[in-house]
Amino acid sequence: MTQQRTPILVTGAGGFIGRCVVSRLLGEGREVRALLLEGEATPEAWADRVAIVRGDVRSPESVGEAVRGVGTVFHLAALVAEAGDDYEAHWTVTAEGSRNVYAAATAEKARVVVTTSVCAYGDLIQSDLCREDAERGAYQGPYGRAKQAQEDFALEAHRDGLAVTIVRPANVYGVGSRPWVEMLGGMIRAGQMPMIGDGSGNAGLVHVENLVDALLQIADDEGTVGRIYNVCDGLDVTWRRYMGDLARVQGVAPPPSIPRDALLAAARQNEDPPQRIGPRDPSIPALEFLNLLASDNRFDSTRIREELGWKPRVSYGRALDEIAHHLGTT
Repeated sequence: MTQQRTPILVTGAGGFIGRCVVSRLLGEGREVRALLLEGEATPEAWADRVAIVRGDVRSPESVGEAVRGVGTVFHLAALVAEAGDDYEAHWTVTAEGSRNVYAAATAEKARVVVTTSVCAYGDLIQSDLCREDAERGAYQGPYGRAKQAQEDFALEAHRDGLAVTIVRPANVYGVGSRPWVEMLGGMIRAGQMPMIGDGSGNAGLVHVENLVDALLQIADDEGTVGRIYNVCDGLDVTWRRYMGDLARVQGVAPPPSIPRDALLAAARQNEDPPQRIGPRDPSIPALEFLNLLASDNRFDSTRIREELGWKPRVSYGRALDEIAHHLGTT
């Protein structure tokens, strides 16, 4: 067991998870550097405590500047899942951008913890328990394709000497989560988000603070180098319960149900991931979205629990109280 080598760089530091990582590192008195896009706002709480580097992961030069002299990199920069169906944009930012980070970190002999996604499992999510050593399924959209490549490039860099660990978070929720609180909650409030089928599938949630616990534990342990870890709270919370709770805390009715199989069939006719063709009709939910929301999300986190002793610290009840306060006052 070792402690993260400093300075510590956080790419994607201005995002939901990135801000939480930076906050935790500052709370522990670590020396932190943040890679932010030109014009991206700097959180007031950082004040002069964080060294800001302006740049873009798509640029090897700006990545090289950001990584120069660092000991540890938390690589979180990526195009987010709800950013659209532009396959090229996702590839350039998430896949090629990651390759730039890996190359710079290899040159600096820096340690890298890269956050990918359970979307890297592709359509395996629809049919099986997802374990780290399972063969990944077919990607379901531009985000999943880029996340699979992000992992492939990481493992390739590891074979060339990079000390890297891959982390696959489940569906990250908590105050500030754009897909699973802000967007989903807002759509439920507006009556625009139905339940897919009977909603009996597990929602596969991980609270952001529990994820950050995992990321820091992984970075502190050299034994995790070259490994892949799922991080999921393992809650017995279905989509029906979670969406019902989001409705309840906002004082609206639970969302009505629509047939699952018919919607999936329509989505499969509406786009073609193998050919990198996105949804033609924007009124039909994307396959990548349905791959999670219409599935029983089963992500096995036995490895991180047994190897590192990680366990969820923030309970579902506490998380829901915080979300209720947030959604009730915005």
